[in-house]
Amino acid sequence: MKNLLKISLILGIFIVLAPIWVGSAHAVVISAFSAAPEYIAVPGDSITLRWSAAPTNLQDPYAQIRCYGSGGDPYDSRRWGGFEFDPSGSFTVTPTKIQEYSYSLTCDESSSHSVGSSDQKTIKVYVGVLPPNPTPYPTANPTPYPTSAQYIYPSVNLYSNTNNVLSWNTSNAYSCYASNGWSGSKNLNGSEQVYPYSTTIYTLTCTSYTGQQASDSETIYASQYYPPTPTPVGQALGAACDISPSSPTSPRIGSTVTFSAVESGGTAPYYYSWSGEVSGTSKSVSKTFSTTGEKTTTVRITDALGRTASGTCNTNVLAAAPAPTPKSTATPGQVQGATTVCKTVNVPVTVCVDSNGKIIETTPSPTPTQKPTPTPTEISETETDGDSFLASIFNVSDETWAKIKSLLKWYLAILAIILFVAIAYFVIKRVTGKEVK
Repeated sequence: MKNLLKISLILGIFIVLAPIWVGSAHAVVISAFSAAPEYIAVPGDSITLRWSAAPTNLQDPYAQIRCYGSGGDPYDSRRWGGFEFDPSGSFTVTPTKIQEYSYSLTCDESSSHSVGSSDQKTIKVYVGVLPPNPTPYPTANPTPYPTSAQYIYPSVNLYSNTNNVLSWNTSNAYSCYASNGWSGSKNLNGSEQVYPYSTTIYTLTCTSYTGQQASDSETIYASQYYPPTPTPVGQALGAACDISPSSPTSPRIGSTVTFSAVESGGTAPYYYSWSGEVSGTSKSVSKTFSTTGEKTTTVRITDALGRTASGTCNTNVLAAAPAPTPKSTATPGQVQGATTVCKTVNVPVTVCVDSNGKIIETTPSPTPTQKPTPTPTEISETETDGDSFLASIFNVSDETWAKIKSLLKWYLAILAIILFVAIAYFVIKRVTGKEVK
């Protein structure tokens, strides 16, 4: 009887504690696992994975959930596979190839006194390939998904304003990407500031869910936000050439000639190209000619709209002007050119004679006069002119002869002093009675 009571007591305790004991073997459920977006057109664009997992028994304080990623792109710098994640969160991946990828999430739950079960979910993303046609939910009047003969065509409208802001809107589009002047995936509608350094074309291409594409492009000019206004009719581009110095003064060899372009009409800015006797790309060019003759130069002018016009100018280069004959600046007794000697013959008359004895200049022109009969005083003055005669004999100039005479005077004076001293010496000896040896 006692044993029966013991068995009944044990069975009662088991029946009461069994639900609690079994409930400790908890299960975990992944309530959400998604990718946004599921489709990208360009490899390397971002896809965000989001998930949420929880245990079935939320009253267990010992419940611990661990989640792990698997699959995805092994070449992605942000790898999904092989990492542990929190029960709820998000992670961004950047697939690198055009293909279909599968991303899996596995979560399990455990506690300190039991081991629970796990849950796994898998989603697919598409890079550059269209996802398969979805299976429509059954409805009272089901609408069939478009067949191969029924396509959805997107529309794209891309435009800009004066501040270089691109704006766009689309319809029936699933994804959009940029090309040419910009790149990357773009929202279906939006705007973006751009900074072109030169005239740039921006293109936006959008794809519908059935794979059809549409594009729109916008051109932005770096120096102005709109294309240049066409030049009105009647303002055609004209070109001419101007020369300095101009006629009737013709340039000579060794002088600088400046050629200048003259434009009329057209649209600024202008561009210049010179050919012929000169070259260059500036509005004016200069050249110094070393030969004589007719010189022809052509300038070609191009305006901002690409229109061209040419102008030609001619000039005749003359020989260099002869050097002016210098006026003689001869002075009496001065040698000019090592061949000309000028001498005052009869004041105020000066005669210049070259090396051949030819008179080349007379200042002023002498007038013939009858030589008067010299007086005795004039004869004596003429005789005193013997120094000039001696100077001519020894072939020395008058100035040199004057110096020689001065030296001779000093020499004679010294000799006279010496002679006087000698005579005085002998006189003194004679007076004192001493013999002079």
